Amino acid sequence: MAGHTFCTSEVQTTIPLLREVYDDSMTKVLYVGPDTCSMISKLLIDDEDDYEAWGLEPYGSDSSYFNCWDLIHKGIIRVADVKFALPYGENSFSHVIISDTLEYFSSRYLNSTIFELMRVSREGVIIFAGYPDYPISEFTRFKFDRQVRIMELDECVV
Repeated sequence: MAGHTFCTSEVQTTIPLLREVYDDSMTKVLYVGPDTCSMISKLLIDDEDDYEAWGLEPYGSDSSYFNCWDLIHKGIIRVADVKFALPYGENSFSHVIISDTLEYFSSRYLNSTIFELMRVSREGVIIFAGYPDYPISEFTRFKFDRQVRIMELDECVV
């Protein structure tokens, strides 16, 4: 995913606002997206004891972030393909935040992945989508141009 612009800084900026809106219900968050190691490390440092942050790295762990392997060995971050069943039980997290991931999926995986994210979340799924300049299939199984499915954006939106 080198050379791509991600929404990581927008996610980091938005987390305190989301915590304010959701108040005490946002207690255990799963973050799925690029830069998972740095995101989770920041969340674990910045937040109080009654808050848990977990991560799922969908792109493999080639991170040079010094604490990444430690977080993986502790089981706080897992490397998994989010297109398939997630390694968590039903309602395991109060919220799931996914960033810069769904816009690259074909329609074949998009619906099942969103359902799976909803399965592991008690309160809701928060989706950040950026500019999808990564090659994806031109047509869905219904033969619609991908522009019908994915609106390309110049900046991240929630």
